[in-house]
Amino acid sequence: MKTLLLNTAQSGCLTTTDVSSPLAMELSEIWPGMIYTDDEICEFKKGLGYRFRKFPSETLGSCYLHSCINMNVSSTDYGIMFNYLIPTDGSYCGPEMVCSTQLVNGVPQCIHWNNTGLDLSLFEVVLGGWSDWLPNTTCSRTCGTGIIYRRRTCSNPKPKNSAWCEGNEYESFVCNTQPCDNDPDVESELKIVRASETCATLKANNVYEKIGLNASVFLDSGEQFNSYDYGQCEVKCNSVNPVYYYQRFGLMPDGTPCDPPELDSFVETNKLARRSGRYGRCVQGYCQMFGCDNVSGTKANDECGVCGGNSSTCNAVTGVFNESVAFDTRTVIATLPSGSFNIVFYFNYNAMTYNFIELYSMENRGVMTLSYVRLTNPFNYAGSYWYGNFRTQFLYTEGPISRPVVIKFVQKGSSPNVGVYYAYSLSLDNCTGSCGSYGTWNQTLCGCQCNAGYFGASCNTTCNKICNNGMSLMSTVCGCNCLGNTYGTACECRYPFQGKDCQDCKVRTCKNGGTFNSTACRCSCPQGFGDLDCGSSCQDKTNTTTCVTNVGKGWCESKNEQMEQDCYMSCGLCVPDPTTTSTTLSTSVEVVTQTSTTYGGGQSITTTLSTSVKTSPHSMSTSTQSTTVTNDTVFDNSQNPDFWNIWNDGSTLRNPVVLHVPLQMLLHVLMWLLLF
Repeated sequence: MKTLLLNTAQSGCLTTTDVSSPLAMELSEIWPGMIYTDDEICEFKKGLGYRFRKFPSETLGSCYLHSCINMNVSSTDYGIMFNYLIPTDGSYCGPEMVCSTQLVNGVPQCIHWNNTGLDLSLFEVVLGGWSDWLPNTTCSRTCGTGIIYRRRTCSNPKPKNSAWCEGNEYESFVCNTQPCDNDPDVESELKIVRASETCATLKANNVYEKIGLNASVFLDSGEQFNSYDYGQCEVKCNSVNPVYYYQRFGLMPDGTPCDPPELDSFVETNKLARRSGRYGRCVQGYCQMFGCDNVSGTKANDECGVCGGNSSTCNAVTGVFNESVAFDTRTVIATLPSGSFNIVFYFNYNAMTYNFIELYSMENRGVMTLSYVRLTNPFNYAGSYWYGNFRTQFLYTEGPISRPVVIKFVQKGSSPNVGVYYAYSLSLDNCTGSCGSYGTWNQTLCGCQCNAGYFGASCNTTCNKICNNGMSLMSTVCGCNCLGNTYGTACECRYPFQGKDCQDCKVRTCKNGGTFNSTACRCSCPQGFGDLDCGSSCQDKTNTTTCVTNVGKGWCESKNEQMEQDCYMSCGLCVPDPTTTSTTLSTSVEVVTQTSTTYGGGQSITTTLSTSVKTSPHSMSTSTQSTTVTNDTVFDNSQNPDFWNIWNDGSTLRNPVVLHVPLQMLLHVLMWLLLF
């Protein structure tokens, strides 16, 4: 083979020494990684603008698996990554350590200079230095939080056999922070939206073929690559077939939220009050920390919530409650004065299972308990929104609170109290106030202490009741005036509303072609699909016979959260696919049902429904006669496209009455009768 090559016309290239190429690499007796940076090696391999990128995993060695990524921001191939299992011999991997392609158990090694077999005098050490800053870029987005950055390079001088320059390569600023029209409020959902932007762009630019993948199996949707360090700022595009785990696709758009490892404390992770105000955003594929001033860096809020302050504008109170508490008893942790702000109470629930934190009024009425109750909405009390979590046991509010409150600890488990951490801040201003005839002003608490039998911030009512979600108390009847998206005696959020005063929705992103209906706070689904996001088929999740019974009781209104989850179809919130009515039974049956219901004022409504069902081994047919009401009003079910007709006189009748039943539901009921 060697002789054949030398005999060809192209053999002259082997002796050519004046090759002119911007990518020419000078070979020498030392290893290439000792004289060229990792970025330069990637440019030799793939072209100008390609840069070295480690694989985001803490389990892989420093010399195993890396990529060369296209960082030419104006290129349609921006973010494309080519994987390499083998490192460049001589690449720096630690003080007096270099990567070697010699495999041990199939893995390249990071070895000491002494084990390279090279003359140690060849290891020239040059500490890298930063270049001048390049000009600022324009904002990367027009909405949804973009990034303006300027960049410097570690090239003045470039490092040799030493670590990369200390400090940040990018100085960044957030811009255009107003949300885009379709941006979800939930951060985890926003990350999916941003990842999908990248995946759609990769497919539109025909990038998959360039990295050896079949574009036809990939979707326009994606997600975060992983949660490890800068893996948060890479994407994993969804496909109809499984994809090699180590396949890398592209980068999250600049400005996408991420979690810098420096912000891993309990307060920061759970986004409690008194957090530093620092946060993470993806910048050119890396998770960069931003300060409370929205500039890359570490500037933080002080104890008073002032960005970059020195905690001189308030009095901060911190402590640990570690008293022993007897089983099944409560004790006061702290009584907080009116005006307290940046309030935080928390403990390690895994170390103190079945123990809880509770919020009480000064009149000893329970407001909020972090027990087994699912807390999906903040509690609006004392002029502030209180947030809590059962599994991690924290309670916090930004404040300031408008009246004193009491925080209690309840011991329900066998685990001893190992410490409840708390902190809050107080204004330096002196508070003043007065109470009515039935209370006494407490200067220490900056609030009223009511006489027995009187309640409220000014001790002006005998009604000891708390209304949720900002709804007002009607003192004359001692009841809550539940309006808007609230219902019940205590003004709970009507499903699927949630958040502050029930103004948010559980979902905003629709599947299977659904469209979001902001008034109903759910997606309007095509025929055959149901659930809030149209992500499931249109059917009840529990026994349909039970659903029909409970619908007749008015539970779609009075127990709407339970019914909308268990009986989505029966409550008329989706239209089933008519093809699901086929069956293999062969029988004929006619069912006549009649119900009579009397309501307030003596009004009586009688409904009669006659349905004939004929089935054969291959088909089922039905005919439904009209429903008759005693007031001579006729409702023709066969002509009405609505799933339910609901009648409500608006005054005496609180719960809806069903006057006719959908065809699909009747088939479910009839089949149940035939089978049993």
